[in-house]
Amino acid sequence: MSGLLDWQRSFIDAMHRPQATPPQLGHKAGLDVYRNNIRSSLIEALKEAFPHTLTLLGEGCFSAEAASYAATSPPQDPRLSRYGQGFADALARAPALAPYRFVADIARLEHARLQVSHAAEAVPLEASNIGAVLDDQRLVQARPASRTIRCQHDVEALWQALERGEGGAPLGERGAGHWLVIRSGRQVRLRPLDAASAVLYGLLDTPTSLSQALGELADSGVAEDALGHALGTLVGHGALAVPDPAPTLLRGTP
Repeated sequence: MSGLLDWQRSFIDAMHRPQATPPQLGHKAGLDVYRNNIRSSLIEALKEAFPHTLTLLGEGCFSAEAASYAATSPPQDPRLSRYGQGFADALARAPALAPYRFVADIARLEHARLQVSHAAEAVPLEASNIGAVLDDQRLVQARPASRTIRCQHDVEALWQALERGEGGAPLGERGAGHWLVIRSGRQVRLRPLDAASAVLYGLLDTPTSLSQALGELADSGVAEDALGHALGTLVGHGALAVPDPAPTLLRGTP
């Protein structure tokens, strides 16, 4: 069994590192057929996952960047529909795309939408329950079916145009900004976020006392009215949830 396992590992390694192919695996030409099939499958998976990025780059450029990414980034999940976690970062580093770095922002939003569409569900925290959550020091967390993304460019109009099936739109003038990607029913929606709301979301990325998270945000210099606005924004978008079962913190816990 160990011999078969070693052979399988060597074969998988050879698919991604042709220069390290041991002779016992067979002729290079035959192995190249497998490599080409794998590369083609990964490129097609990226096209499915990043349709707006494909529209912006065009077939030829997208396929070239996807092939470069696939050559160094094998799948970590057997489900190809979830392939491409680092694709946006690869596009942000690609020399050929230096004048078009906004494409990486669109790719980040697309990947976040894909993650959110497959995420577990949780009941959103209602505004009417905030007082009880604070009084009981119950833990709160960001809803699993949500993500925040920081874009380096104002791509709101461009994203909306791509969603309508149009080829593109000019970038806005606001520069870098935060987005909330959230599932509502069967729809995944994107909402612009202010900086304080994005920071609060990050503080609640794992189950945390809501009062503690608000305290940390206040300590960072955020004004009291901005604290309320940030909490109201996240609750209003349904981006927070109380873990179930929801543990409580002991009174006096720092």
